[in-house]
Amino acid sequence: MLLLAAPCQGQPISGPVLSWEEKIVDGIAYVNFVDLRGFYKFVLVPDAPFTYTNAAMSMALDTDNQAIIINGQRIPLLERLRQDVDGNLLISKIDCVKQLDPILRPAYIAKRMTLRRIVIDPFYGGNEIGSRLSFAGARVKESTYLFSFAKSLAGQLKAAGYEVTLTRDADYFVSRQSRVDLSNAAGDTLYLGLRLNQGLPEKNGVESYILAPARSAQPELDAQSWDEVNMALGLAMQSHLVSATKACDGGVRRLRYSYLNSIKGPAALLSLGYSSNEQELINLMHAPYQKVMQRAICSAAAAFANSVAPSPESDARAGQLKEMLNPKASKPEPEAAVVDEQIVDPRAMPAQEPSDEVLVPQDIPTQDVPVEEAGELMAEEPTAEQLKALGL
Repeated sequence: MLLLAAPCQGQPISGPVLSWEEKIVDGIAYVNFVDLRGFYKFVLVPDAPFTYTNAAMSMALDTDNQAIIINGQRIPLLERLRQDVDGNLLISKIDCVKQLDPILRPAYIAKRMTLRRIVIDPFYGGNEIGSRLSFAGARVKESTYLFSFAKSLAGQLKAAGYEVTLTRDADYFVSRQSRVDLSNAAGDTLYLGLRLNQGLPEKNGVESYILAPARSAQPELDAQSWDEVNMALGLAMQSHLVSATKACDGGVRRLRYSYLNSIKGPAALLSLGYSSNEQELINLMHAPYQKVMQRAICSAAAAFANSVAPSPESDARAGQLKEMLNPKASKPEPEAAVVDEQIVDPRAMPAQEPSDEVLVPQDIPTQDVPVEEAGELMAEEPTAEQLKALGL
């Protein structure tokens, strides 16, 4: 499990990609991978290509060319890895700032909050029943299952000291806009949507969804100002759920989803499992398993709250983010904003192949790396032949 460190005091303010050489590939800003691993003090693991370690974490490149694995947690990349004309491995700036830095240096997350209120949104209700869950000779509506799960979870979160709001308190229809309005009604609020997944009979696993950040050509939505915070949230939820349940890890997924586009605060959509998988359905319907999931969500909420609590560095760090990502960009035209994006049914969301690897809790706190030059590191970067084999 990736543990999120508490905010630290008195650290110098400096962003990891601010001074690195930038290379533009197909209109996307990239930096050299050796700068990234040097900044975070990662060195190559002998006889393990594309695998690195520092004092607190391990990091590996996923050979499908689209992910980085940190302490066993797969982080899908927003932009594909590339290779420059000199054979150097490149990683996008947006992945450095929006994906990796919130994991590797949680104390430097710019936007901060004191978590006081949690909105739990069990999907469906009324005529929207979701799927029908057939178990032990009975058929249960997904909407009923999710409400029962949410009600029990709410009780545990209240006992932990949070103000908790359910988007519905019985089996009736609630509009998407009403759900969003409930979440946006007060500050210092965390939104958690709950759903089950469906797919091929063999597919299973837990997945956490957070809003994708704006690309360089897109104006930023209000909800995307929470990108770094959402990364911390998604990672906390996913790692705690996988560690507690031993379910397959479907990963932290980024997407443009109508609910998440409109919520003005940290938000995650939790897919608790695949009701189309026979064994997973048995687990989901088993009360002790539900309690394990609920306790994991409560623990994740506490870890998340600790990682994003206010710190003196927040304002200064926030002021650097836009310059890091696109210092020369002109202000985008407002009409280009994605406002009325088509509503996406949760069952139409793309599924990710779950990993067979079970994450084991690791009692190692993350470390905040001081800013300095990379210095001398182990020289064995991936060779041009290895990169070519990956299609770079």
